[in-house]
Amino acid sequence: MPIRFACALGAALAAAWLIAAPAGAAGYSYAGLVGTKGALGVAGTVTALQTPLVQQGHVAAWVGVGGPNEAPDGTAEWLQVGLNSGRGSANHLYYEYVRPGIPVTYVELAANVPTGQPVRVAVLKCAVGHDLWRVWVNGRAASDPISLPASSGRLTPVATAENWDGGALGALNTFSYSFDRIRVASAAGGVWRPFSGGLLRQDNGIRLVSSAAGSFVAASA
Repeated sequence: MPIRFACALGAALAAAWLIAAPAGAAGYSYAGLVGTKGALGVAGTVTALQTPLVQQGHVAAWVGVGGPNEAPDGTAEWLQVGLNSGRGSANHLYYEYVRPGIPVTYVELAANVPTGQPVRVAVLKCAVGHDLWRVWVNGRAASDPISLPASSGRLTPVATAENWDGGALGALNTFSYSFDRIRVASAAGGVWRPFSGGLLRQDNGIRLVSSAAGSFVAASA
């Protein structure tokens, strides 16, 4: 992905999560699991089941912690990792994070993840250090420690598919993502347990094709 495109897509993804709460707001829609605050990590295997076809905006599938109002001062704080695609682009593996008063930081890890290839992704609080988190891909650290102030035991775990129409009403983005073996961490460094006690979210524009404990498939409606 060209740097200019990466920056633009990163900004768009950030805007999406900042307004994620109202279903369908500004052309965004989501389908997935929203857990209970206090998890110290979230993990899942994400697979693009078909090559996304994006007319406008972007589509994505990610796991993460935090949200638009979860910083100590009520502003945005989050960390997420997953796949995204924009118009004419392949599946990109990325992570991004936001800290209070600091713009989104977007990092591309791979520019062309094959359709059908599963990727195990996670964000996890570090066992050593204060309020430090790390991104993991296929069992290996994919980032340096990332500071999320006052985050321990306070952030919400999320695993979701995302669709944004780019502000073009009627734009049709086609996609299908599977999420498998979704887990949350109950201790820093990774004591994993099944994702339970959360809520299932499904907005207009995305359908849950199937769901089971810790797994689901979300696709364009």
